[in-house]
Amino acid sequence: MRRVSLKLRLTLAFTCVMAVAVAGGGVALYEVRRAERDRSIERDVGLLLNELEVLAQRAGALETASPSGVAALRETAYQLIDGRGRAVLSSIDSSAPLIDQAALRRARSEAVETPRTELRGLEGEWYVRARLVDANGAELLAVAAESLTERDDSLASLAGVLALAGGGILLLSAAAGYGLAALTL
Repeated sequence: MRRVSLKLRLTLAFTCVMAVAVAGGGVALYEVRRAERDRSIERDVGLLLNELEVLAQRAGALETASPSGVAALRETAYQLIDGRGRAVLSSIDSSAPLIDQAALRRARSEAVETPRTELRGLEGEWYVRARLVDANGAELLAVAAESLTERDDSLASLAGVLALAGGGILLLSAAAGYGLAALTL
């Protein structure tokens, strides 16, 4: 069996080091972008909850009210739910609560945050927060959610670009490593 030339061994070693560096950089970039998107969604849902609280405090205005800011920007869903578990304000055509009974009960005693869940009557996975709000002496449960579809699609696209770019970088680094080894040996 013939031995592998020194040029090829150096090229292989250089390419392996570059593969680790490129993969590490790609993972770091992906995680930074994922964290940014998650923070943006959390912020938007929090703003939507604040808008719902303001609407709840306007006596008698719920029949014609709707949040105007965040709800218009992205794919969101929201509800104000009364003590009987019926939505008195909803972004969907249903008076049934978006969240299940267990989450409703839990939200009546503490703020609820669900990073990834499915909602009744809506497709895909959603980030959901719910909390009690004061509606002029009565308590309503404000539920705000944002779809994770756009986030997930964006991250999948980024992963594809990173994989293609990483492959290209490895091919170029392998060629450069071989060229450098050939010049020096």
